[in-house]
Formats: sequence, structure tokens, C-alpha cells
Amino acid sequence: MSGVQFSHDLPGSIQRLTRMLNDLRTNITALNETWKDKKSQELQTEHLLPIEPVITGAITSLSDLAELSGDIQKKLREAESML
Repeated sequence: MSGVQFSHDLPGSIQRLTRMLNDLRTNITALNETWKDKKSQELQTEHLLPIEPVITGAITSLSDLAELSGDIQKKLREAESML
């Protein structure tokens, strides 16, 4: 199993999701500054705000997966060195 990479690009995915979350927050702020009617509130409440916890949850899950993957890879390397 030498050289097997389980993590693929988890750190890169985490960074991209973090940028998406920051962009979402920036866009919501800009929306609040320029569009202040009932429709803008509906857009935020029904479509934009529900996205934030999904992205945050994905970031947390991917971070946990990256850590677990690192632990597995370390144990595999240790096991291989004992052979």
C-alpha cells in the first residue's frame, strides 16, 4: 500500500469552501446595503442563509476527514516499516 493517498485534495477543498463561505457572507452584506425590501429578505431567508450552515458543516466534516486520513496514513506507514 505504499504511496496510497487517501486525502486527495482535502485541504484544497476546505480552502475553496472557506472562500465560498466568505464570498457568500460578503454578497449577503452587499445585498443588505443595496436592496432593502421584502423580496430581498425573502431571498436571504429562503435561499442564501440556509446555505451557510451547509458549507460550514462541509468544512467541518472535510477537516475531520483530513485528520482521520492523516492518522490512517501514518499508521499504514508505521505498519509498513515493521514488515
